[in-house]
Amino acid sequence: MRSPSPLPRLLLSALVLLLLLFLYAGTAAACTCWYPQTLDDALADADRVFTATALSREEIPDSYQVAYVLQVHWIWQGPTAEHYTIVTEPDEAACGYVFEIGTEYLVFTSDRAGYDGYTWLCAGTGRVENSLAWIGELGAPPVVPAPASSWSAWKAAYGR
Repeated sequence: MRSPSPLPRLLLSALVLLLLLFLYAGTAAACTCWYPQTLDDALADADRVFTATALSREEIPDSYQVAYVLQVHWIWQGPTAEHYTIVTEPDEAACGYVFEIGTEYLVFTSDRAGYDGYTWLCAGTGRVENSLAWIGELGAPPVVPAPASSWSAWKAAYGR
C-alpha cells in the first residue's frame, strides 16, 4: 500500500500560518481626516489662503518635514508676496501634503515660525483643477501679487 502524499498537509499548514500572520499583523499608521472639510472650516483654520505653483522641495535637516517654495498667483488671506516657503510632513501617511513640482494649487496654511506657513493633508489644500468650486466661492482675490494680474486674467485662469 502506498503512503499518502504530504502535500495536502503541507498546504494546510501554510494556509494556517498565513492566516495567523494576517490576524496578528500590526496595522500601519496612516493619516485620516476625521471630518468632512468645508471651505468655511478651511478658512477658519488658515492664516493664508492663496493659489500658487510648486517650484521646489527641500528636506529640512534634523526634522521629519520638508519645505516647498511656491510661486504665488492670487491671495485671499495673508500678506502679499511673490513666493512663500511652507512646510509639511514628507508624505501623506504622516499627514503631510505632497506637492508636485510645476503644478498649481489652492493652498491653506497656518503660521509656522521660521517659514511662511504650514499645511497638512486635512487643511483643504488641493490642486487647482480639483478646487474650482471653492475658488468660485472665494470670488475675486483681494490681493494680487503680480502687477500684470487682473480680474479678467483671474476669470480666464479659473473659468469664472
